[in-house]
Amino acid sequence: MFIIGLSSLLNCHVFYCDVSDAFNEFSESIELVQEMYEKGFSALERSHQRSVVEMRRAHRQELEDVRQEMHRLLSEEADATQAGLVSANCLFYANISGKGRKPLICR
Repeated sequence: MFIIGLSSLLNCHVFYCDVSDAFNEFSESIELVQEMYEKGFSALERSHQRSVVEMRRAHRQELEDVRQEMHRLLSEEADATQAGLVSANCLFYANISGKGRKPLICR
């Protein structure tokens, strides 16, 4: 009985050591995977942040370009309107020039 008990004890001890070694290896693997995940996630966050910063910069530039284009078009429209008004004024006063009135501005 003692021999069987000792044999069983040795087998349990060997099994326990195998389980313990496997658990330690598993724990090390889990830690390695967790470190890899954290590094990968950090890299992903940095990449995402760079993308957001670049998109904001591009958006600001596009807004500025649109504002400049808007001001240019408004200026052209104002110049065309002024030229049209001057032209209409000249035509109007040219038609009534016999009444002694002079146009405000004629170019």
